Amino acid sequence: MDIHTLEGGCVMRNQLVQDAQQSLNNAFQAVSQLEGTPNEKQVMNSARNAMEHARRAIEQVRSHGEQQTVDEMERQIEQLQARFESAQDDSAKHIN
Repeated sequence: MDIHTLEGGCVMRNQLVQDAQQSLNNAFQAVSQLEGTPNEKQVMNSARNAMEHARRAIEQVRSHGEQQTVDEMERQIEQLQARFESAQDDSAKHIN
């Protein structure tokens, strides 16, 4: 393996980490929007989709051996999941 291969692998891992972090940020924004607009099915679906996209991006990072980064991102997505579920419960209360 030459230095260019090593550099390419590092660049790819860095890009995957950046992509995963951006996906996670998008999911946080979507859930925050959901928290501010209960009873909006489209907003709820958008938040759910953003979280799923973030999970897939985190899995890509995991497959490239960035375990410490993955652990932190998984901690964040778990917190986000709890917020999503709370917002979802609040939305159900508005509907009933």
